[in-house]
Amino acid sequence: MVGLLKFVARVVAFLPAGMVRAWARHWGWLLAHVARIRRGYVLETLARCLPDVTVAERRRIYVEMWQHQVLNIMELMRFYGGRRAEFAEGLEVYGEEHVQAALARGKGALILTAHLGNYVLMGILAVQRFGYSLSIISKVLKNRVAEELFESLRQAGGVNGIHAQQAYRPAVRALRRQELVGFMLDQQRPASQGVFVDFFGRLASTSPGLAFMSAATGAPVVPVFIRRKASGGHILEALPLMEPPPDREEETIRQHTAVYTKIIEEQVRRTPAQWLWLHKRWKSRPLERGQRSEVGGQGTAEGGGRGQRSEVRGGRNSHTDGHGRLEGAESRGQGGTGTASALSERSYRGEPMGAGEVADGGA
Repeated sequence: MVGLLKFVARVVAFLPAGMVRAWARHWGWLLAHVARIRRGYVLETLARCLPDVTVAERRRIYVEMWQHQVLNIMELMRFYGGRRAEFAEGLEVYGEEHVQAALARGKGALILTAHLGNYVLMGILAVQRFGYSLSIISKVLKNRVAEELFESLRQAGGVNGIHAQQAYRPAVRALRRQELVGFMLDQQRPASQGVFVDFFGRLASTSPGLAFMSAATGAPVVPVFIRRKASGGHILEALPLMEPPPDREEETIRQHTAVYTKIIEEQVRRTPAQWLWLHKRWKSRPLERGQRSEVGGQGTAEGGGRGQRSEVRGGRNSHTDGHGRLEGAESRGQGGTGTASALSERSYRGEPMGAGEVADGGA
């Protein structure tokens, strides 16, 4: 498979950049108009999230989303095929001083990001440009061919992959080595493994892992995003660092997770066609009062501790692994000694969070 990948990459790298972009537009158009993959779902989601956008504009976003996704893959092929200088020349960087300020604290840095722009290329370009040691926490893809493809691309670009199913200890070790650890925080979690926060005006189950790890290790969070320019290059932007949560109490973790999610929403609104709208971000629903959720398997940074049980007793929610630890993550660290619950009673009731709470949860 790696040999075939190298061959295809060299072919794509041999082609003129303009031709590659034209092919991406063509194949993206076919996927949108002929294959029509999840067309109804995406258009309905756009109508809910961007109600002020016209029907014609939503259809345009759907088509351009596919064109961007195809171009993402072709750009990775060109990079892998030897066109690294091409991407370095077309890269604009803003806010790199925020990453440096975070690392200067001596606790490593946690990177908040999303499936926006060419998100795989983002880490590779950062490593190439600045020489950072970067690890990305990600799920293992169900498609083995796709998993091998992306793993080969990450390794070729100097980016380490950490599987979400066993992420906590490797991530903590990376932070202790003064490295960067990236979290993709825009994917839905099962109701029993996430905290419900506002995302485009709707409650979305979100991993509390980033907020908890920041609180536990003392590592600051730096939002970093990439977006494609009309000219074909990329803009890599880091926003000011965010202080770790002061404790690991469930409401503190939820508030900080809400702030992180709001930052992602703001970035998606800037370039909606470059976000992966195919993902069913709002699939999970808040559990009803008294409903119990059993979660098996090993603990992960995204959630799901061994033998966890989530239920409401006497108006309070309990969601720990039996040792006062959030989502299977260890309670040891430098960020305090409080315990944290992954789900609050209000999450079960599905109550939205007020603006004041968002402000209180910020850095």
